Amino acid sequence: MKDYNFFEDYQTKRGISIDIKSPLFIAALVLLICVAASIGLVGRNLIMTSQIGSINEEIQTLQASQKYIKASQLELSVNSMVQYDQSAQGVMQTFLSSSVIGTEFMKTLAHKLPATVTMTTFTLDNASANFTFNVPNRKAAAELLLSLKDSGLFQYVELSTVFTDDTNNSTAGITAILKAGEVK
Repeated sequence: MKDYNFFEDYQTKRGISIDIKSPLFIAALVLLICVAASIGLVGRNLIMTSQIGSINEEIQTLQASQKYIKASQLELSVNSMVQYDQSAQGVMQTFLSSSVIGTEFMKTLAHKLPATVTMTTFTLDNASANFTFNVPNRKAAAELLLSLKDSGLFQYVELSTVFTDDTNNSTAGITAILKAGEVK
């Protein structure tokens, strides 16, 4: 007689068999990967948040220190000085490019003065120049006037005053209008 074991089918199926090609296994694997990635990203985010917090605390303590405050004030001062230097350079370039009065103008004017004449004052208002010269006599004042007219520096030259004091020293006042854009 043969022994029948009715539990034989159940006993052999005790182990779990995994079918890699089944859609349920693939879905479970994708879900497991997503959960693991999410946990990793959350952990990374928590670590980075704590690092950022500690760095912010260090920055706040540095900013509160006297050295940082002094360095910040020095940086502002240096930036202000740099802006001032740039502005000053711009003004200097504008002045140099305006060609109103420069070294060439002064050299030419000095060469045109007679040897006995000295300039005491010189004022410039736009293109109008006013000079005061010490001259030994009226003849020297006339020579000075002709010399300034022939200098090529002025459009118009006029002897406005000649004054002689008690010691026979004369003062000549000359008004002139500069030529525009020709003198350096």
